[in-house]
Amino acid sequence: MNKDDILEYLKGKIPDYSNQQRQHALQFSLYVYPFLMRGEQHPFISNLVNALFEIEEKIPGYSSKTIDWISKIKKKHFEQMIQILGEVGVLRKFSSIAKEHSIELEPRKNKGKNPEFRGILQERYISIEVKTASLFEFNDNRQTGLQITSHLDYKDYSSVKNHGKIINPLSLKVKDYLHSANEKFKDHKKNNEYVDDLCILFIIWDDYINEPLSALINPNSGLFTKKSFSADSNFENVDGVIIIRNIHQLFRNLRFGEIVDYGVKGWFDPLNFSNPSVPPIFVQNPTGKRISKKIFERFNAFETDIFTKMPIAEYRPTDFVDWKTGISVSGLYSVPSDLREIVLEYFIRNNSSHLWRSYSDIALFGNIDVERIYESAIENNEDSPLDYALETIKTTLRMQQQIQRVALEENAVVDTRRVNLNNQFRLHYHLNKMTGPSQDCPCNSGVTYKECCSKKLRHFHYTNYSDI
Repeated sequence: MNKDDILEYLKGKIPDYSNQQRQHALQFSLYVYPFLMRGEQHPFISNLVNALFEIEEKIPGYSSKTIDWISKIKKKHFEQMIQILGEVGVLRKFSSIAKEHSIELEPRKNKGKNPEFRGILQERYISIEVKTASLFEFNDNRQTGLQITSHLDYKDYSSVKNHGKIINPLSLKVKDYLHSANEKFKDHKKNNEYVDDLCILFIIWDDYINEPLSALINPNSGLFTKKSFSADSNFENVDGVIIIRNIHQLFRNLRFGEIVDYGVKGWFDPLNFSNPSVPPIFVQNPTGKRISKKIFERFNAFETDIFTKMPIAEYRPTDFVDWKTGISVSGLYSVPSDLREIVLEYFIRNNSSHLWRSYSDIALFGNIDVERIYESAIENNEDSPLDYALETIKTTLRMQQQIQRVALEENAVVDTRRVNLNNQFRLHYHLNKMTGPSQDCPCNSGVTYKECCSKKLRHFHYTNYSDI
């Protein structure tokens, strides 16, 4: 199938608005957007077709199979489609770097569970499982209190909970992903042909990847550490995890036709695995087979070590995030208990259940590494390391507040632009609806309006352009 074939197959499977009983998340982008924009294809549809085409060239038949899968998902369950798109993004990348004709979908030699893909990379067989997180409800809630991103000691947790609203971590979700992948890889490797495979779990998250990263390697509770919060945390069949931060990019592209470029010039396709400005992270499972740098770097992934000295919260295993100040804290359990108590008390005292949101889907917050601050105090022979640490934290918070003011201003610009765009689209829609029956259809299909969009959009009622 070429790109035109894929697009036509997609249209054949996704209903238009001629039947009001059938609803799908892709209806607007497939049928209304071209009507508004004189035949122009919606950016998300272009990206989807491009991604499927690139995979189709390597794995014939994949496009129709995936479109069939997507077409069965009802509009109200569109998040399931995002989960499928997570797999599409990973397979698109894998098929571009794996040995030609080596990829096998859902490899199976016997009864039991199996991973999504298997192929040869760097002369090694790689088996891949993909888990795309369901986060839309959580995204609406994560900035409404003090967000715990690790497992605090019971005393500390109780103290924080008693002084304001807290948002609990998603570490159990990450544990479930690991457990599921471990069982699949375990069944998979019962066959002698697969026993030496390197097995990688891909976790597709939104921009806040400090959350799964903390669940895995927070030194006080991470599932891949000796202090794991779970007694059952071996997961020996999962050799490593790659975390990708692009659910929000997929959603924004689908809903608004926008690209999250992080201020870098260029057009980044959210189905092209990852934005180069926000690379994926690789985490080695200490109980699994060692995955070489040559392999995970082919997936554009980095280890967390390169971010150790940078105050970039997203790439740090954090302990909690204070959304009132827009700052995260890490290293809480690597310092003396009296300093930990001072830090917690400071944030508790300033906590509030009435918080503003910096961004609804973009992680723009700083990080305070309490351990590094304390080490600096000791190295500089400070008379009172605890006082020095607290003053450093206060200074960092003041700086962060300046950054957050800029973030709010930028967010207001985005909201204004969307309102203006929506007004333009509404005007275009009503103007185009005035087209005469025998006139050319505004979608530039080459046939009359009566025979084209007048039928296709019969039961469409314009609310706003982002109403998927």
